Amino acid sequence: MNRVLIKSVGPVSACALSLVVILGAPDAQGAQGPNCAQAKHHCLKVKVNATTNTLVVDPDTLTKKGPGHHMHWMLDSDSGPMYTFPSNGITFADDDGGTKQFKNCKPAPGNARIFNCDDPVGKKGTYKYTVRVSGNPQPPPLDPRIVNN
Repeated sequence: MNRVLIKSVGPVSACALSLVVILGAPDAQGAQGPNCAQAKHHCLKVKVNATTNTLVVDPDTLTKKGPGHHMHWMLDSDSGPMYTFPSNGITFADDDGGTKQFKNCKPAPGNARIFNCDDPVGKKGTYKYTVRVSGNPQPPPLDPRIVNN
């Protein structure tokens, strides 16, 4: 049995502890963003190239294996604060089954510079997706891929 030592610093600490007990501990995406070191979490860097007004995703092709993966696209700080992900910031193609494969695709709560999607099944295949950002000047969408081995 694990023991936990709780030191109360006042009524605020007790209240905060109660919320953690009731709501549970934070998931892999904390206040600072996703935990990219956590197993099956993939962080992809999205940059707006100001010179060419184009999007760049690193890696361009994400290769992974198996079910239960979480992808996090993060706008690079060099792109400037004027760019964010709209609600359709990451969309998967329907013709290769990507719209059925990838779930919960949406901007991170409270941080539209991060976009999250889940792949609960991990079905083998190559899936095309489109990256869009909002901002000025508006770069055209980019179509990278995810490969499930």
